[in-house]
Amino acid sequence: MRTRERLLDDIRRSRGGLPCLVVIKTNDRIVNSSLDRSTGGAVRLGSFTPEPLLPPGLNAEFHVHRLSERPPSPAR
Repeated sequence: MRTRERLLDDIRRSRGGLPCLVVIKTNDRIVNSSLDRSTGGAVRLGSFTPEPLLPPGLNAEFHVHRLSERPPSPAR
């Protein structure tokens, strides 16, 4: 299991299954599809990019996700 998935699972456990919002800070060169694949079933609500002040790749982006209880794993 990847580190980010473990982190999201820890958040789920600490919340006792209650949904919450998670904000992930990245740089402005992140590929959104790679971020979506790594958020462990969280629903992407949107992104916010402050006005860039630095060269490309050094500016911040914030990605907001709704984290709810992890869906059950498929039966083997």
